[in-house]
Amino acid sequence: MATEPSRPKTADPRPQGVRASQHLDLLRGLAAVAVLMFHIRYRFFLDYSDLTSHSVVGLAWYAVTSFGHDAVMVFFVLSGFLIGSGVIDRCRRHQWDWKSYATARAVRLYLVLLPGLVLTCLLDVVGINLFGDVASYSGSPAGYAHDFFNVPARLTASVFLGNTVFLQTILVPPFGSNDALWSLANEFWYYCLFPLAWVAMFVPAPLWRRLAYGILAITLLVFVGQPIATYFLLWLIGAAIALLPLCPPIQRHRALMTTIAAGALGLALGLAHARGIKASLGMDLFAADFIVALACGGLLYVLLHDRKPLSRGLYALVAERLAGQSFTLYVVHLPILMFIRAWLVPGRPWEPTVGKILAALLIGLGVLAVSGVIARLTEFHTVAAKRWIDSRLSLPGGRSTSVQSGRA
Repeated sequence: MATEPSRPKTADPRPQGVRASQHLDLLRGLAAVAVLMFHIRYRFFLDYSDLTSHSVVGLAWYAVTSFGHDAVMVFFVLSGFLIGSGVIDRCRRHQWDWKSYATARAVRLYLVLLPGLVLTCLLDVVGINLFGDVASYSGSPAGYAHDFFNVPARLTASVFLGNTVFLQTILVPPFGSNDALWSLANEFWYYCLFPLAWVAMFVPAPLWRRLAYGILAITLLVFVGQPIATYFLLWLIGAAIALLPLCPPIQRHRALMTTIAAGALGLALGLAHARGIKASLGMDLFAADFIVALACGGLLYVLLHDRKPLSRGLYALVAERLAGQSFTLYVVHLPILMFIRAWLVPGRPWEPTVGKILAALLIGLGVLAVSGVIARLTEFHTVAAKRWIDSRLSLPGGRSTSVQSGRA
């Protein structure tokens, strides 16, 4: 089918073969590392209010490891761009197919999630049997601030099954010690909501069908509840970027605009963590997250203007390696950390000394290495698995031209 003839050149939803794709890879990879380091500091070190002394080293450590929640907002924006733009592009080309889309999303999610759930179960069962009285598994009160919870209560068949169909935070808690799985429920339902809404509003079809899609989208919004529905707005920021035309002045002054956009994101992150300023402005958590997401969207839009050929060297290598295992790292890191925490630090968490910080960095490198091995067995095979399933189902995606089947 022919594409729309007079459509303006937009921010390419599939910036393959140009450096913009590497920038997006690096952004996603760094976000995954930020979540990892946040959980290492959060689980292994004392709360800042419990420290016996406040050194410059400690302050720096707590500052640079405080952006785990913000990194999830970055994930939402990137996901909105990659998935949303793919939906928009296929609809514009009159190539939209529900079965192919659902297969791509299911393969991408389950190829990593199911092994992650099994790993969580194994580590938690072993950890509870060996260190069941440690607060990180029992959730029992301790002489320091923490928000550990009763892991065995979440380690049930019903919670496991609920997480396989993305009902965590809706009908069940995240499975076992893997509290990071909360955001996967958001992602899954956004994958459902956006195409339903877009097809209902913008794809020519019989009125009854468009109404059915719209009613189903509204029903899902009500079902998932207010928190997930509200944060859909952040995800939509990414999807909206695909509708923006490329801007010639940004391309001419790309280095300057990238610096400005990165600075704006830095300011947004600073504002999100400045409790005094937030209180004086009456900002709640969602308002701070929305500002971070807008700033991330601005940086993403600027980065998409880099149309130079793919670079080689360390930058390209780091971006590719981190992005290639980012989803796996997100899914498996927390149960690994919880096991190590109960094993190595069964009592009072660490003070931020130089030695303990170095130990934390070594733990982070170890978790990165383990997730890389798991990713090679799972996430790295996403495109091949999608092609195999498409060939069995005789779907057009068997040629797997969609970025979202392998990288989103």
